[in-house]
Amino acid sequence: MTPGKCYIALTMRTKTRLILAIGVLSLSACTHRESDRLTPLMSAARNGDAASVRGLIAAGADVHEVRGTHRVPGMRIEGDNPQHGETALLFAVESGNLDSVRALLDAGAKMDVRANWGDDVWSVMTRTIGAPDSAAMLRLLLSRGLALLPGRAKLMLGAAVAAANREAALVLLDRVGDPMGAYCAAAGPLRDEEFPAMVALLEQRIGPPGGEALECGAHADTPRKLAYFLDHHANPDHLGSTFRPLTGLAFEITKGGGMSEERRAMITLLLRHGADPALSDKTENGSAIEVARRSGNTELLALLTQAVPRR
Repeated sequence: MTPGKCYIALTMRTKTRLILAIGVLSLSACTHRESDRLTPLMSAARNGDAASVRGLIAAGADVHEVRGTHRVPGMRIEGDNPQHGETALLFAVESGNLDSVRALLDAGAKMDVRANWGDDVWSVMTRTIGAPDSAAMLRLLLSRGLALLPGRAKLMLGAAVAAANREAALVLLDRVGDPMGAYCAAAGPLRDEEFPAMVALLEQRIGPPGGEALECGAHADTPRKLAYFLDHHANPDHLGSTFRPLTGLAFEITKGGGMSEERRAMITLLLRHGADPALSDKTENGSAIEVARRSGNTELLALLTQAVPRR
Protein backbone atom coordinates (compact mmCIF):
# COMPACT_ATOMS: atom_id res chain seq x y z
CA MET A 1 0.00 0.00 0.00
CA THR A 2 1.34 3.48 -0.84
CA PRO A 3 2.35 5.40 2.34
CA GLY A 4 0.24 8.49 2.95
CA LYS A 5 -2.84 7.16 1.14
CA CYS A 6 -5.80 5.30 2.56
CA TYR A 7 -8.95 4.52 0.63
CA ILE A 8 -11.68 3.00 2.79
CA ALA A 9 -14.99 1.62 1.61
CA LEU A 10 -17.48 2.38 4.38
CA THR A 11 -21.04 1.36 4.88
CA MET A 12 -22.44 3.83 7.45
CA ARG A 13 -25.87 4.51 8.81
CA THR A 14 -25.13 8.04 9.90
CA LYS A 15 -22.65 10.82 9.23
CA THR A 16 -21.63 10.66 12.87
CA ARG A 17 -20.39 7.10 12.50
CA LEU A 18 -18.43 8.13 9.40
CA ILE A 19 -16.66 10.85 11.36
CA LEU A 20 -15.98 8.39 14.17
CA ALA A 21 -14.46 5.88 11.78
CA ILE A 22 -12.18 8.48 10.18
CA GLY A 23 -11.01 9.50 13.62
CA VAL A 24 -10.26 5.94 14.64
CA LEU A 25 -8.39 5.11 11.43
CA SER A 26 -5.67 7.74 11.46
CA LEU A 27 -3.21 8.21 8.61
CA SER A 28 -0.50 6.28 10.43
CA ALA A 29 -2.85 3.37 10.92
CA CYS A 30 -3.61 3.40 7.20
CA THR A 31 0.04 3.28 6.17
CA HIS A 32 0.87 0.45 8.59
CA ARG A 33 -2.42 -1.13 9.54
CA GLU A 34 -2.56 -3.64 12.30
CA SER A 35 -5.10 -5.73 10.40
CA ASP A 36 -2.69 -6.11 7.47
CA ARG A 37 -0.54 -8.29 9.69
CA LEU A 38 -0.97 -12.05 9.73
CA THR A 39 -2.95 -13.47 12.61
CA PRO A 40 -1.20 -16.22 14.58
CA LEU A 41 -3.41 -18.76 12.82
CA MET A 42 -2.47 -17.38 9.40
CA SER A 43 1.22 -17.47 10.31
CA ALA A 44 1.00 -21.06 11.48
CA ALA A 45 -0.87 -22.04 8.32
CA ARG A 46 1.67 -20.29 6.09
CA ASN A 47 4.50 -22.08 7.87
CA GLY A 48 2.81 -25.46 7.48
CA ASP A 49 2.75 -25.91 11.26
CA ALA A 50 -0.22 -28.22 11.65
CA ALA A 51 0.22 -28.67 15.39
CA SER A 52 0.03 -24.91 15.97
CA VAL A 53 -2.93 -24.64 13.62
CA ARG A 54 -4.81 -27.22 15.65
CA GLY A 55 -3.85 -25.61 18.93
CA LEU A 56 -4.93 -22.14 17.84
CA ILE A 57 -8.24 -23.46 16.55
CA ALA A 58 -8.83 -25.24 19.85
CA ALA A 59 -8.10 -21.95 21.63
CA GLY A 60 -10.81 -20.20 19.64
CA ALA A 61 -8.98 -18.70 16.65
CA ASP A 62 -11.33 -17.52 13.91
CA VAL A 63 -10.78 -19.70 10.83
CA HIS A 64 -12.78 -17.21 8.74
CA GLU A 65 -10.62 -14.19 9.57
CA VAL A 66 -9.73 -12.20 6.44
CA ARG A 67 -6.43 -10.37 6.28
CA GLY A 68 -6.93 -6.64 5.72
CA THR A 69 -10.39 -6.37 7.30
CA HIS A 70 -10.61 -3.53 9.83
CA ARG A 71 -12.85 -3.63 12.83
CA VAL A 72 -14.16 -0.58 14.65
CA PRO A 73 -16.55 -1.14 17.56
CA GLY A 74 -20.04 -1.47 16.17
CA MET A 75 -19.04 -1.60 12.49
CA ARG A 76 -16.96 -3.44 9.92
CA ILE A 77 -14.64 -1.57 7.56
CA GLU A 78 -13.16 -3.35 4.56
CA GLY A 79 -9.55 -2.51 3.78
CA ASP A 80 -8.57 -1.79 0.19
CA ASN A 81 -5.06 -3.24 0.18
CA PRO A 82 -4.81 -5.26 -3.07
CA GLN A 83 -2.11 -7.46 -1.56
CA HIS A 84 -4.41 -8.90 1.07
CA GLY A 85 -7.76 -10.62 1.52
CA GLU A 86 -6.28 -14.02 2.36
CA THR A 87 -7.60 -16.46 4.91
CA ALA A 88 -5.72 -19.09 6.87
CA LEU A 89 -6.91 -21.75 4.41
CA LEU A 90 -5.25 -20.01 1.45
CA PHE A 91 -1.99 -19.83 3.39
CA ALA A 92 -2.27 -23.50 4.36
CA VAL A 93 -2.86 -24.58 0.77
CA GLU A 94 0.11 -22.53 -0.36
CA SER A 95 2.30 -24.15 2.27
CA GLY A 96 1.47 -27.56 0.85
CA ASN A 97 0.82 -28.96 4.32
CA LEU A 98 -2.04 -31.43 4.11
CA ASP A 99 -2.63 -31.70 7.87
CA SER A 100 -3.00 -27.91 8.21
CA VAL A 101 -5.58 -27.83 5.44
CA ARG A 102 -7.47 -30.75 6.97
CA ALA A 103 -7.51 -29.10 10.40
CA LEU A 104 -8.95 -25.88 8.98
CA LEU A 105 -11.58 -27.73 6.95
CA ASP A 106 -12.56 -29.79 9.98
CA ALA A 107 -13.07 -26.50 11.83
CA GLY A 108 -15.45 -25.29 9.12
CA ALA A 109 -13.17 -23.00 7.12
CA LYS A 110 -14.83 -21.74 3.95
CA MET A 111 -13.31 -23.21 0.80
CA ASP A 112 -14.71 -20.76 -1.76
CA VAL A 113 -12.57 -17.86 -0.53
CA ARG A 114 -10.82 -15.41 -2.84
CA ALA A 115 -8.03 -12.95 -2.07
CA ASN A 116 -8.30 -9.32 -3.18
CA TRP A 117 -6.16 -9.93 -6.28
CA GLY A 118 -8.22 -12.93 -7.37
CA ASP A 119 -6.39 -15.93 -5.93
CA ASP A 120 -8.57 -18.80 -4.77
CA VAL A 121 -7.78 -22.30 -3.52
CA TRP A 122 -7.42 -23.78 -7.01
CA SER A 123 -5.20 -21.01 -8.38
CA VAL A 124 -2.91 -21.37 -5.36
CA MET A 125 -2.81 -25.13 -5.89
CA THR A 126 -1.97 -24.65 -9.56
CA ARG A 127 1.19 -22.80 -8.52
CA THR A 128 2.16 -25.37 -5.88
CA ILE A 129 1.06 -28.54 -7.68
CA GLY A 130 4.56 -29.97 -7.51
CA ALA A 131 4.41 -30.28 -3.72
CA PRO A 132 4.55 -33.87 -2.37
CA ASP A 133 1.04 -33.84 -0.86
CA SER A 134 -0.69 -32.11 -3.79
CA ALA A 135 -2.58 -35.19 -4.96
CA ALA A 136 -3.85 -35.97 -1.47
CA MET A 137 -4.83 -32.31 -1.00
CA LEU A 138 -6.71 -32.39 -4.30
CA ARG A 139 -8.63 -35.46 -3.18
CA LEU A 140 -9.38 -33.89 0.20
CA LEU A 141 -10.75 -30.65 -1.25
CA LEU A 142 -12.81 -32.49 -3.85
CA SER A 143 -14.19 -34.87 -1.22
CA ARG A 144 -15.29 -31.86 0.86
CA GLY A 145 -17.27 -30.53 -2.09
CA LEU A 146 -15.11 -27.76 -3.57
CA ALA A 147 -16.24 -27.40 -7.19
CA LEU A 148 -13.60 -27.82 -9.88
CA LEU A 149 -14.73 -26.79 -13.35
CA PRO A 150 -13.18 -28.53 -16.39
CA GLY A 151 -11.42 -25.37 -17.59
CA ARG A 152 -9.69 -24.88 -14.26
CA ALA A 153 -8.91 -28.58 -14.05
CA LYS A 154 -7.25 -28.36 -17.48
CA LEU A 155 -4.92 -25.60 -16.27
CA MET A 156 -4.08 -27.59 -13.16
CA LEU A 157 -3.46 -30.73 -15.21
CA GLY A 158 -0.99 -28.85 -17.40
CA ALA A 159 0.79 -27.61 -14.28
CA ALA A 160 0.86 -31.12 -12.77
CA VAL A 161 2.34 -32.57 -15.97
CA ALA A 162 4.94 -29.80 -16.17
CA ALA A 163 5.86 -30.48 -12.53
CA ALA A 164 6.09 -34.24 -13.24
CA ASN A 165 3.50 -34.91 -10.53
CA ARG A 166 2.04 -38.12 -11.91
CA GLU A 167 -0.29 -38.77 -8.96
CA ALA A 168 -1.86 -35.30 -9.18
CA ALA A 169 -2.15 -35.69 -12.95
CA LEU A 170 -4.10 -38.93 -12.44
CA VAL A 171 -6.55 -37.18 -10.12
CA LEU A 172 -7.11 -34.39 -12.66
CA LEU A 173 -7.30 -36.45 -15.85
CA ASP A 174 -10.80 -37.66 -15.02
CA ARG A 175 -12.04 -34.09 -14.52
CA VAL A 176 -10.84 -32.52 -17.75
CA GLY A 177 -13.15 -32.37 -20.75
CA ASP A 178 -10.30 -32.43 -23.29
CA PRO A 179 -7.18 -33.90 -21.66
CA MET A 180 -5.10 -33.96 -24.86
CA GLY A 181 -3.76 -30.53 -23.93
CA ALA A 182 -1.72 -32.25 -21.23
CA TYR A 183 0.66 -33.30 -23.98
CA CYS A 184 1.47 -29.63 -24.56
CA ALA A 185 2.79 -29.33 -21.01
CA ALA A 186 4.84 -32.47 -21.60
CA ALA A 187 6.16 -31.02 -24.87
CA GLY A 188 7.21 -27.77 -23.24
CA PRO A 189 8.22 -27.21 -19.61
CA LEU A 190 8.44 -30.86 -18.48
CA ARG A 191 12.07 -31.85 -17.91
CA ASP A 192 13.53 -34.21 -20.50
CA GLU A 193 14.35 -36.86 -17.91
CA GLU A 194 10.73 -36.89 -16.71
CA PHE A 195 9.26 -36.95 -20.22
CA PRO A 196 9.15 -40.73 -20.95
CA ALA A 197 7.33 -41.70 -17.75
CA MET A 198 4.80 -38.87 -17.93
CA VAL A 199 4.01 -39.43 -21.61
CA ALA A 200 3.61 -43.16 -20.96
CA LEU A 201 1.04 -42.30 -18.29
CA LEU A 202 -0.82 -39.97 -20.66
CA GLU A 203 -0.83 -42.56 -23.44
CA GLN A 204 -2.22 -45.16 -21.07
CA ARG A 205 -5.03 -42.89 -19.87
CA ILE A 206 -5.99 -40.77 -22.88
CA GLY A 207 -4.44 -42.42 -25.93
CA PRO A 208 -1.55 -41.55 -28.24
CA PRO A 209 -0.49 -37.94 -28.79
CA GLY A 210 -2.29 -36.10 -31.56
CA GLY A 211 -1.61 -33.08 -33.70
CA GLU A 212 -1.94 -30.63 -30.81
CA ALA A 213 0.99 -32.32 -29.08
CA LEU A 214 3.00 -32.06 -32.27
CA GLU A 215 2.19 -28.37 -32.63
CA CYS A 216 3.30 -27.71 -29.06
CA GLY A 217 6.45 -29.75 -29.57
CA ALA A 218 7.36 -27.66 -32.60
CA HIS A 219 6.89 -24.42 -30.66
CA ALA A 220 8.92 -25.66 -27.69
CA ASP A 221 12.20 -26.12 -29.63
CA THR A 222 12.63 -29.66 -28.32
CA PRO A 223 13.60 -32.02 -31.17
CA ARG A 224 13.67 -35.08 -28.93
CA LYS A 225 10.07 -34.61 -27.85
CA LEU A 226 8.96 -33.76 -31.37
CA ALA A 227 10.57 -36.96 -32.62
CA TYR A 228 8.66 -38.97 -30.00
CA PHE A 229 5.32 -37.53 -31.12
CA LEU A 230 6.13 -38.14 -34.78
CA ASP A 231 7.22 -41.70 -34.06
CA HIS A 232 3.86 -42.22 -32.35
CA HIS A 233 1.93 -41.31 -35.50
CA ALA A 234 1.11 -37.67 -34.89
CA ASN A 235 0.18 -36.02 -38.20
CA PRO A 236 3.20 -33.97 -39.39
CA ASP A 237 0.87 -31.68 -41.37
CA HIS A 238 -1.53 -31.09 -38.47
CA LEU A 239 -3.42 -27.81 -38.90
CA GLY A 240 -4.01 -26.23 -35.54
CA SER A 241 -5.91 -23.08 -34.67
CA THR A 242 -3.46 -21.03 -36.76
CA PHE A 243 -0.31 -22.79 -37.97
CA ARG A 244 0.96 -26.11 -39.19
CA PRO A 245 4.18 -27.31 -37.50
CA LEU A 246 6.30 -26.28 -40.50
CA THR A 247 4.61 -22.94 -41.10
CA GLY A 248 4.84 -22.09 -37.40
CA LEU A 249 8.57 -22.83 -37.38
CA ALA A 250 9.10 -20.84 -40.59
CA PHE A 251 7.25 -17.88 -39.10
CA GLU A 252 9.33 -17.97 -35.90
CA ILE A 253 12.60 -18.22 -37.83
CA THR A 254 11.85 -15.36 -40.23
CA LYS A 255 10.28 -12.99 -37.68
CA GLY A 256 13.37 -12.62 -35.53
CA GLY A 257 13.81 -15.97 -33.85
CA GLY A 258 16.43 -17.06 -36.36
CA MET A 259 17.63 -20.51 -37.29
CA SER A 260 19.04 -22.64 -34.49
CA GLU A 261 20.32 -26.19 -34.40
CA GLU A 262 17.13 -27.23 -32.63
CA ARG A 263 14.89 -25.67 -35.28
CA ARG A 264 16.98 -27.11 -38.09
CA ALA A 265 16.65 -30.55 -36.51
CA MET A 266 12.88 -30.17 -36.08
CA ILE A 267 12.32 -29.11 -39.69
CA THR A 268 14.36 -32.09 -40.86
CA LEU A 269 12.34 -34.40 -38.61
CA LEU A 270 9.03 -33.09 -39.94
CA LEU A 271 10.15 -33.43 -43.56
CA ARG A 272 11.46 -36.92 -42.92
CA HIS A 273 8.07 -37.91 -41.53
CA GLY A 274 6.27 -36.60 -44.59
CA ALA A 275 5.40 -32.97 -43.78
CA ASP A 276 4.58 -30.97 -46.93
CA PRO A 277 6.30 -27.54 -46.95
CA ALA A 278 3.97 -26.38 -49.74
CA LEU A 279 0.81 -26.57 -47.59
CA SER A 280 -0.67 -23.29 -46.34
CA ASP A 281 -2.09 -22.70 -42.88
CA LYS A 282 -4.92 -20.48 -41.61
CA THR A 283 -2.89 -17.26 -41.75
CA GLU A 284 -2.16 -15.01 -44.71
CA ASN A 285 1.47 -16.13 -44.69
CA GLY A 286 0.91 -19.05 -47.03
CA SER A 287 3.07 -22.16 -46.91
CA ALA A 288 6.42 -22.57 -45.18
CA ILE A 289 8.13 -22.30 -48.57
CA GLU A 290 6.29 -19.06 -49.33
CA VAL A 291 7.27 -17.62 -45.96
CA ALA A 292 10.93 -18.45 -46.66
CA ARG A 293 10.84 -16.98 -50.17
CA ARG A 294 9.03 -13.81 -49.16
CA SER A 295 11.48 -13.17 -46.32
CA GLY A 296 14.53 -13.85 -48.47
CA ASN A 297 15.76 -16.47 -46.01
CA THR A 298 17.81 -18.65 -48.36
CA GLU A 299 18.99 -20.94 -45.57
CA LEU A 300 15.42 -21.82 -44.59
CA LEU A 301 14.34 -22.14 -48.22
CA ALA A 302 17.17 -24.55 -48.99
CA LEU A 303 16.30 -26.63 -45.94
CA LEU A 304 12.61 -26.83 -46.90
CA THR A 305 13.25 -27.77 -50.53
CA GLN A 306 16.09 -30.24 -50.04
CA ALA A 307 15.57 -33.89 -50.84
CA VAL A 308 14.97 -35.49 -47.45
CA PRO A 309 14.64 -39.28 -47.22
CA ARG A 310 11.08 -40.09 -46.12
CA ARG A 311 10.24 -42.64 -43.47
